[in-house]
Formats: sequence, structure tokens, C-alpha cells
Amino acid sequence: MSYYGKVFRNLAASAAVFYLLVNAGTALAADKNSDEKTYLGDVYQNMMEVKSLHYEAQLDVSVPIGKFQGVMIGDAQEQPLCYQHDLKLLYCDEKKAEHKFSAKQYIEENEGVLTSYLQTNDKWIKQTMPLTKAMHQKMSRQEQEAALKSMLGMIKNVSLEKETPAYKYMEVTLDAVKISDAVEAAVKQEDKKQPAEVERGFAIGRLAVLAAGDIKYQVKIDKASQTIRELNMDLTEPIRKGADLFVTAGSPKDRQQLQTFLAQSTLMLQVKYSNYNAVANIVIPQQVKDQAVEAKTNELPGKEALTAAKA
Repeated sequence: MSYYGKVFRNLAASAAVFYLLVNAGTALAADKNSDEKTYLGDVYQNMMEVKSLHYEAQLDVSVPIGKFQGVMIGDAQEQPLCYQHDLKLLYCDEKKAEHKFSAKQYIEENEGVLTSYLQTNDKWIKQTMPLTKAMHQKMSRQEQEAALKSMLGMIKNVSLEKETPAYKYMEVTLDAVKISDAVEAAVKQEDKKQPAEVERGFAIGRLAVLAAGDIKYQVKIDKASQTIRELNMDLTEPIRKGADLFVTAGSPKDRQQLQTFLAQSTLMLQVKYSNYNAVANIVIPQQVKDQAVEAKTNELPGKEALTAAKA
């Protein structure tokens, strides 16, 4: 439930007056950005104190072969780490035919292992995934402060887009280079060496982040509590740039087709938050755990949507 992220220049005394006169607007903007980044830091600090919340996430993807929409509505708690939500997937193909799927999911963490229980077609499917040390260990106050400082260090720019009596709307720009470096640092923190394929995956991920460039997102902040109530992110351009890194490795014909596909595609994410520290304790029913069976690929929800999209 945690959310993680100034540049100053020294001028020669002989040029100070001229600099201030010519660049007064720039200097004021830098000071303002510093103030807004400090404000956002206070917001993130408050978010790190959140122990539970309600969320509503929506992902909209538009591609030449149709439109996908994924909606996730549920609750989350930190101790013990647990989620419960309802999932709805909708795919509208080129002929406007709709394919709908829904599922319910519980997720819990226990001793470094993340376990998911997913209900689809009246069956509960179980999946497990080991977490890295950085993802499952409880952070001390000092580690939280270090994480917050690290997160703020990834922020290149913060700007106030709009303000009302109740809310502030801010745009945040993340530095792609620093995000990539943070991924590498997280991998190096692990006690044991990762398998070669995992290390290759991280390396490719770092390259994709660098290719995607700086990432922007917008947040709606409740002024009274200084907490984030809504996050919006247009991932269209970062996805296009990141994917282009791999597209260029293909044949000229495939490259042109993929570039055309990407140029006609969009990806938007919106997440709304509420009920901070007011969510009832989440308990996964024992019946769910007893009925759950280990997952098989063809049992996962959305397979029909992917099949329809490929047809």
C-alpha cells in the first residue's frame, strides 16, 4: 500500500544579476516546482502510513482488432498483506461483438510467498509465486524513509495542473534512467543469485524502460487529508517507445506491420482510492482454500478473449 519517489545551480557572482533578470521566470518556476515536489513528498509520506484501502482500477486498451477493458474493484490491507476484488474483462471485436468475463480473486502473502485464489467458471484456481526479499519484508521506519527518499529521487518534475477548494490536481514526471537504476538495485539486494533467464528478463526490462523514456501520470489529491484519491496514466507513448526497441529487431515487413499496429493503439489506466484505514479485516474463506486447485494455463480467465482477439 505504499507509494514511493531538487536540482539547484550555483552561479558565478559576476553573472548573478544578469542571470536573474533574464531568467526570472525560470527561477520562479524552479522554486515552485521545488515547493510542489515537497508537497507531493508529504502526500507520499501519508500514503505510506495507510494500512488498508478500497480501490477501483480500470485499464482501457484500444487496438486495431478491437477494444479491451479490464475493471478491478476491491480492498487491500497491509498486515497481513491481503487483497480481495472482483474482476471484469470486456473485449469488443472489430465486428462490435462483445465477449465478457468475470471472476473473483483473493491474494495473500505468507512467509515470502504470494498466493492467489481465482474463481472462474464456478471453480477456484490457486497460483503461488515467490516474492523477492524487497517485496515481502516489513520495512523499518528508517527503511521507509529511505524508500520515500528514493522514490522522490525518481521524480523529475511536478506541476500543479488545477486546484479547487477540496482537491489539487498534479502532474508528475518520472525519470526513466533512475527507474531503470532502481530496478537494477532491487535485483542486487537479493541474497541469492537469480537464474540466468530471470536476470535476462530484468536486463530486457531495464532496456525497455529506458527506451520508453520519462513517464508522466496525474494525481488527484484530497487537500484535507493530503492523500491521493485518483491516479491517471496514459501509457500509450511509453508502450510505443518501449515496444519499438524490439520491433526494430524484426524483418522490414514485420516491423512495418507492428509499427502500424502500435501507432493505432492506446492504453489508459485509472485508479481511484477511498476508505483509507477503514476497510474491514480481509479473511480468505477456508472453503475457498479447500476447494482451490493448482492452476493450469487453459483455466485462467480471459483465455477466450485472447482467442477471440487472435481469430
